[in-house]
Amino acid sequence: MPADSIYRAAFAAASAYRDEVASRLGTQQAAEAMREWNQQRFWVWLADRVLEHAVGEKHWLECGARNFSRVDGRRGELQRLVEELRAARRRLAAEPFLPFAEKERLTQRVAELANELLE
Repeated sequence: MPADSIYRAAFAAASAYRDEVASRLGTQQAAEAMREWNQQRFWVWLADRVLEHAVGEKHWLECGARNFSRVDGRRGELQRLVEELRAARRRLAAEPFLPFAEKERLTQRVAELANELLE
């Protein structure tokens, strides 16, 4: 499976979100949509990419070849990390109006779990 770039994919995802918002609300909202994606959506999106890489669904160049498909049935502790990361990611995505301190704590936990999965 050829590796793809997270940077390139993140820019494409942010641009697609910007274009979708601009088509609904007008082009004057495009810059704000890009800021919103970077501030509110990037970490949830990135957590999904780390999970894809660790479980072998998609090879992301920046996550390293050694970590690709690292999680499987033989590694129970890594599966626990995957489940915790999925739960934190779902909470971040599902509750956009979390208090800032809670959102900051969850985002920090997502980063810690991603780092553990990527060694």
